[in-house]
Amino acid sequence: MTFLYFAYGSNMKSDRICHEKRCPSATKIPPTNGSQHLIKGWKFSFSKYSNWWDDEGNGKGNVEETKKSEDKVYGVIFEIKDEEKEKLTDIEKGYDQKEEWIFDEKTNKKVKKAAIYFKKDFKKGLRPLDWYQAYIVEGAEENKLPKSYIKKLKTVKPKTDGHPEKRNGDEEMLKKYGYNLD
Repeated sequence: MTFLYFAYGSNMKSDRICHEKRCPSATKIPPTNGSQHLIKGWKFSFSKYSNWWDDEGNGKGNVEETKKSEDKVYGVIFEIKDEEKEKLTDIEKGYDQKEEWIFDEKTNKKVKKAAIYFKKDFKKGLRPLDWYQAYIVEGAEENKLPKSYIKKLKTVKPKTDGHPEKRNGDEEMLKKYGYNLD
């Protein structure tokens, strides 16, 4: 058995979500040709407070429900084996979860319901760490999300991670994509 998961943050990057420590069974459900998957009535922000990497706190990716039809968040639908759901929920610790309709941008039709992870009690004004924001941007580019959306993801000025010893090899991935964290 499997479940559907809508990734809009760092898990859009396939080598991150499909890593053996995350959800190795994750398989992307592609949108129709020339289209993208999205949720409507939500907006993306870096508003989930986290102090895991940074004692001052930083912003993790989050979606905030606005119920405004013009607000939308692009992402990727993954089909994942049920036995990996607990692992995904552990990774997304602190997020709330619900099922939400995913739309195809080109046809404007509902595609499927998928699990989304979001934080109801979010905090405004947070900034992501540099390497974390890079994962999101790289995932968006890998999945060919709209250029205007990717540009918007890049406009948030990230914080430099002051704890390089905690990155667990993220530097290599980032250097591979042209990011310099020095």
